[in-house]
Amino acid sequence: MELSFDRRRRHTAISCTGALDRTSAAGLKPAVASALANAPLVVLNLKDVTKIDAMGLAAIVSGLRSARLAGGDLRVVDGTSTVHKALVRTGMHRLLPVFASIEEAVGTGRKPNALAAA
Repeated sequence: MELSFDRRRRHTAISCTGALDRTSAAGLKPAVASALANAPLVVLNLKDVTKIDAMGLAAIVSGLRSARLAGGDLRVVDGTSTVHKALVRTGMHRLLPVFASIEEAVGTGRKPNALAAA
């Protein structure tokens, strides 16, 4: 999995490309910690994730927990059926704020996209 960062004043977007699985999930925790050092809101862009497994999902939950313990939040951009199915199948779509775009995720007063309700 490749990670890229877009650091802004109020948020940091982490874009993930490739597989978020047992071989790559460990890299997500330090990435979220680094993002939280920049801003309290972390947006995890999963639009280019091609595969996700239980370890990848656990890494997302760990990131959410870290963000909330630090007084911040982690929001997910979900654009693939692979990720969407995994979030719905596990019920994580109810735990995580899920949005259709980074812009929507950082918008103030915005509600999660209908993807989260599916």
